[in-house]
Formats: sequence, C-alpha cells, structure tokens
Amino acid sequence: MQGLDGYFKLLTWPITKDANGQICKTTTQVEKDTYNPEAGIENLDAKEVEHRMQTAWTIDTAFYRYSVNPPQAPTINSIDGTGLGSGGAVWADSLTPTISGTCQPAVDPQTPNRVTLFGENPAKPISANNPDESDNRGFAIGTVACVPNDARNPDKGGTWSIRDDNTAYPSKGVNTNMGRRRYHAWITEHSTGYNLTSGFSNLATARFAAQNEAAPVVQAITVPHTRKGVLPAGSAVRVEGTARPTYLAGNDTNLSDSRLEVFMVQSSSGAETSLGTSGEHDFSTSTPSGGSSPVGHIVIEPVTEGHVWHWKIDINPLVFLNAFDGSPGSEQYTFGARLVNPAGKPSDDARKDQMVDMTPTDPGIIGADWQTVSGRAVMKGTETVDANAKVTVTWPSNPAGRTSDTVMSGADGAWAVLLPSGIEPGEVSVTVVDSNGNQSEPYKQYLDVAPPLDGLPLAGAPKHTTLLLVFSLVLLVALTCAWLRRRREFTPSAS
Repeated sequence: MQGLDGYFKLLTWPITKDANGQICKTTTQVEKDTYNPEAGIENLDAKEVEHRMQTAWTIDTAFYRYSVNPPQAPTINSIDGTGLGSGGAVWADSLTPTISGTCQPAVDPQTPNRVTLFGENPAKPISANNPDESDNRGFAIGTVACVPNDARNPDKGGTWSIRDDNTAYPSKGVNTNMGRRRYHAWITEHSTGYNLTSGFSNLATARFAAQNEAAPVVQAITVPHTRKGVLPAGSAVRVEGTARPTYLAGNDTNLSDSRLEVFMVQSSSGAETSLGTSGEHDFSTSTPSGGSSPVGHIVIEPVTEGHVWHWKIDINPLVFLNAFDGSPGSEQYTFGARLVNPAGKPSDDARKDQMVDMTPTDPGIIGADWQTVSGRAVMKGTETVDANAKVTVTWPSNPAGRTSDTVMSGADGAWAVLLPSGIEPGEVSVTVVDSNGNQSEPYKQYLDVAPPLDGLPLAGAPKHTTLLLVFSLVLLVALTCAWLRRRREFTPSAS
C-alpha cells in the first residue's frame, strides 16, 4: 500500500496490563518512551525510525516470562524411625525401610503438594557435588501427599512417609543385607497448574542390618578367694569370652558397630543386671574404648584368626559381697553375653553358671576340752552349714612333734579333732578352707588339757551316781554288822 518493496523487520514491544487494565512498563527500553502500540512508523522522521528499530524487540531475539518461585524442598529426617546422624546414615533392620520427613504443605488442601522419593541407581550414583542433577535422581519409589500438621495453618509445616518395598530396582540392584541405599526426594506443587518441582532434599543413607548376629561365647569366669579372712588387694571377678560381629561401621564414624552386652542373673533374685556394654566403634578400631559399664570395664581385643574378638570384664568383688544374704542362692549366678546389631536386633544369649563364693567359713568352735576340739562349720555370718570344709587345728607346744591335725566337716558341717597324747594346755588355732577354696582367718580357743573334777570317780561323778554309791556302802556296812551280831549270839560258849 505504501509502495515499498524489499525485506522488512518486524518490530515488537512487550505489552502487559495490571489488574486495573493499565499498560505496564516491562523493559528498560520501554521506560524511555511511551508508545501507542497501534501507531506505525511511516510518519516518523528517519532518526526516530532508527531509534525505534534499535530499541525494539524482534522475533526470536527475546523471551518474556513470569518468575514463579518453586516449592520448598522436603527434608528426610528418619529411616525406620531412627533419626539421621550427622552423616545422614543409619542402620536399617529391614530391606524394606520406611523413609520419613517433613515438608511444606499447599495452601489449598484440595490441591496438596506431593512428595516423590527416589532410591539411588548404582549405575548413575547421586553426585555429591551436584545432588540436584535430575539425570542421577535414581528410581522413583513412590509419591504421597504432604500432610499438614495443622490443616488451618499450613505454615506450621507437614509430614510425609514412604516405604521402600524393594521392587523399584532392577534385579541386580535390590537392597541386600550388609548393602546400602541412598535416598532423596522432591516435592511438586499442583495449585498453580504449572506442577512446579522443588530441588532435591538432603541425602539419607540406609545400611542394611537385616539379620541377627551370632551369639557370642562366655568361656570362663574367674572368682578370687579369701586368704586368711580377706581378699587379696586388686581382686576382681573376671568374665571373658569371644565374639564374631558381622555389622561393623568400618571407616564410617557416623555409624556404630554391633555392640556387646555382658550381664549376670543372681539365682535368688532372678533379675538381670548389666555388667557392661562395648563402645560404638570397639570392633572397628585398634584402640577400643571399652564402652560403658556400671560395675567394671570391658576390654575388647582383636584375634586375627577368623575375625574373632576376645573380650573380658573385671568386676569389683563388692558387687557380689554386698548382694550376699547368707542363702546359697545369693552366691549362685548365671553370667551371659549377647551381640546386638546396630539396628537393635539382639542375638541369642550365651550363658554360663558359676558359684561366686568369696566368703570364708566360720569353724563354729563348740568347745576345746581334755578330749577333743570340735565345732560346726558354717558360712560366716549365717547358719548355713559348709560340708566338706577342711578344718585344721594347730596345737600348742607338743613334745610328740605333732603341730596340727586336719579333718573334713561332715554333711551337717560337724567336725571334731582328738587331742594328741602329751599335749600341754594353751591356745589352739583353728582355720578352715571351704569347698570353694576360701581360707578363713585363724580362730583362737584356749585348751585346758586337765580332766574336770566332775569326771573323777566319786568326786566329780553326777550327784545321783554318788548318792547311790554312798547308799550302797552304808547298806553294806549295816548288813555286815548285823551278820556279825547274829553270829556272836548263836555261837556256843567254850565253857
């Protein structure tokens, strides 16, 4: 229409309107001039035409977009109910763990934000340097709605939980015992219609401890014994054995090894008492900490053959002496140990029974006279007899050279030692070694070897015996006198 011929440049300007219908200025160039969008350039001078051609937009040279903020990324807080440590890893007790976390719910409950959980693809591991790289997002495990903590106030946040049923992976990548899986998630909003997706959440790692450990072994219990009535200095009851744990943290200090628990059960009470628990990394380090113990200290030592570890714990003897109430059951114990894998599953218990007798026997001296020294062996401070205790009596100076005699107590605890001939009066010393090897202190008793007066004929016999003898003598004299009188009366006179 204008008689022009040749190539033309299409000039465009972005035009937007606000809520009142007013044209909005959207670019720096537009802000320089105000245009009538329907006006052409045919009536403009050459300088103005050149200016507008330089400041206008042309097709395929500029894009117009709205800036819409994506939703806030969700957070993974726990795996199978166990909170993530500082390294984001936990031991899971199942190959199908449940991953849970927090999220930001949608304002409109009719179009909730939805969380999608991804499990790592070993062929394309999640990049630590670029965790939001979508190509390495892994296998989609499931999608759930972000549930608000308060439906009336979405700003208070929400929660989500998805179970990994171990079917979203190819056969070569399934979750396996002692293996691992890394997880991350994102959230998608559905309120705007654009279905915008957030960046990825934090990374969470599951190490699978899905089986119980093998039971440890309690090899020996060593009990100290009293010597001359007292325990030697530094005495301890030692429990020791071996363990072969499977689940070890290795170099991952954010995880823990399986732990060893040592315990005992007193027969009279039946209650289990903890003796100690190994430290978090005692099976992964060359310098174990020994863990925690209410009564002693666990020592863990590696044994190179077959990944076997030797363990032992020394227990203060007062733990047992204070629990002794005089009954045999209060000295009878069962010592045990178990391995608890890092996910909390205990092994079978290893158990071993042991009498913990550190209390010496009292000889219970009944008497020491001119015939015997005797007594009844009982546990010190009680009335419980100690059968088969070895009782040794040491005599005062003896010309025959016999310095001591030893006997065994009977089933009722009774014992007796006959005095050797030629013994002199003085102090005898009695010691006892009980059937468990405890030696008593020496018990002293004064010995008078002279027979008592009431043991001599007449002088010391029982009163009824003495009266009977006196009566018999008097009767004999009376009968003799009567016989002599009668004989004198009936004898004929010589004249």
